[in-house]
Amino acid sequence: MEHVDRQEDREREIEAVTDQLEDRGDQMEQRSDDLGRKVENVREEFKRKQQADDVPGAQKPDQLSDASPPPPEADIAPGNADD
Repeated sequence: MEHVDRQEDREREIEAVTDQLEDRGDQMEQRSDDLGRKVENVREEFKRKQQADDVPGAQKPDQLSDASPPPPEADIAPGNADD
């Protein structure tokens, strides 16, 4: 009888751990889906900004060749500016 009770206890423990793992898997899947949506939103936003002329630095590389050269202050490397 004691053996059966221990086996039943062990089965309940395994079932509880299994439920916890399934819940954790569901949470991770939800977080993954949320992250995927955020990444897609950022991609779409960046594509929109690439199409806008008033967003500096977002233009496609082929659009940059037609642009005017950067201002002189853009040539100053960090730490090399006159104090």
